[in-house]
Amino acid sequence: MKHTKIITLSLLLSLAAGCSKKTSDEHFQDAQKFLNENNVQSAVIELKSAIQLSPENGKYRLLLAEIAMSIGDVASADKEYEKAIANGIDVNVLAPSYLRAMFMARKHRELLKFIDGNKTLNEENLAIATVFQLLIELENENRESAKPMLDQIAGQDKFADLASFAQAILLTDAGQSEDAVKKLNDIGKSARIQPEILFAKGRLQLGQRQ
Repeated sequence: MKHTKIITLSLLLSLAAGCSKKTSDEHFQDAQKFLNENNVQSAVIELKSAIQLSPENGKYRLLLAEIAMSIGDVASADKEYEKAIANGIDVNVLAPSYLRAMFMARKHRELLKFIDGNKTLNEENLAIATVFQLLIELENENRESAKPMLDQIAGQDKFADLASFAQAILLTDAGQSEDAVKKLNDIGKSARIQPEILFAKGRLQLGQRQ
């Protein structure tokens, strides 16, 4: 009996989706409205309806990826960023978030392949990509490989937040954790690598308390 109810419910949901009179753009617009109201669940439902009607629309995929990142579903975000690129979204628009999703999902090989395979990354995104390459080397405890990247990022003057982040790592390595935390605090709210700054700061402060 339970099995029959499940099948019936599934059919009803399919029929409901099929009977929707909204266009894909109307679903997308409703998804944005729900997001503005912090109603993530309804936004996702509307987005998935939009994608069902227009599966090759990159902007639908991009918004779904961003929602997935916001709730910590990095595996889904990674897939949707990839589909967004495949469906025409400029790689420079989503590169920082896509790199972060791959890094958090521990898809290091794919991350490095993405960097090597994209010759159209602009200067800012190349600098951010170097930061994630650095984090991979540090996570794998490859200090010798990390050192040139650290020096490169810390010594550049075009992206001050990235330079300060690398300098904070150098201070940490030198045992100057308080100075490292101060350096991270001085960066402020960097839009480029804010999650990485917060994570580094949290680890340093935890170490200080211990």
